[in-house]
Amino acid sequence: MATFIAIRNQKQTAGSMQGVLKYVAQDHKTKWGDLKFVTGHNCVPQCVFTEMMTTKKRFRKTDGRQFYHFVQSFPEEDGLTPQEVNAIGLEFAAREFPDFEVVVATHLDTGHLHNHLVVNSVNCVDGKKLHQNAADLQVHRNMEQEGYEVVWSDNRNHITFITPEGRRCRNSSLNDETFIKDNLEMLFIFRQAFGFSPGSVEEIGPWAEVQRRRLWIRLQYVGITQFKI
Repeated sequence: MATFIAIRNQKQTAGSMQGVLKYVAQDHKTKWGDLKFVTGHNCVPQCVFTEMMTTKKRFRKTDGRQFYHFVQSFPEEDGLTPQEVNAIGLEFAAREFPDFEVVVATHLDTGHLHNHLVVNSVNCVDGKKLHQNAADLQVHRNMEQEGYEVVWSDNRNHITFITPEGRRCRNSSLNDETFIKDNLEMLFIFRQAFGFSPGSVEEIGPWAEVQRRRLWIRLQYVGITQFKI
């Protein structure tokens, strides 16, 4: 089962982005014989730095965060080939960052195959900046652990779940407020705080208290100060 983590690159300059792009694409990490497993979504890997900077300059967004860096790892027992791992990474990039330039570099120099994904912070279609927070990352982790894929984007209100059998379903079709985007963000933060792990039994008491307090805040906001649950 794949794991997905964010790499904290505290230095966010054009130079540091160029350095990360060079690092992930090193031959001794990505080459297998005559094959080099570095691919691009919405970009050409050989000139990706120039393309990313061109996008930033075109939309006049050259300051602030420059890029995001993620690692997608696969256990050795999965028996995947470098071609399969790179293809999975490229599919993931297209699904999660459809209008962003993304480099997918598959590293072969460790005990397990893994992808490095470097994502431009500026959308190459509309110029909007990408914002990934802890809740977004936790969604990727939780759904992959449960055997599901998820399409979750900051600029979309809906979430699309994909079952292990390939069936697709939007959260709006589930008729359950648990799957509203805001509620899921709160749930994942709550589970992190209480150390919940997939497959374990979850105590309803603490989460019910969180929901009760959220309801109290909402009712106060609209002017209702007395109610019974």
